Amino acid sequence: MKHLQDLTTPVNKFANTTRLTGLLFLVISTVGLVSYRSETEGFWDKNNIVLAGFFIGGAVATLIGELLWKLVLKYSDATHRKFYFHDEE
Repeated sequence: MKHLQDLTTPVNKFANTTRLTGLLFLVISTVGLVSYRSETEGFWDKNNIVLAGFFIGGAVATLIGELLWKLVLKYSDATHRKFYFHDEE
């Protein structure tokens, strides 16, 4: 297993990618919840329940990504975020 101070560590990549994925889910679900009009009288139809699930999942993923990033900063000498799709190796 690689040491945490190595910038290619999977924790660094996982924390940053999780945070970006969470933010993407938050944006998609927020746009969907704001723009969707239901034909039924109730607000909680199937589409809104799925979008609310994406919103909650995105919020949780963003929080987990931020907590992991703070751990990486605290216990390593990492200076920048590294993502899976920006591989610098």
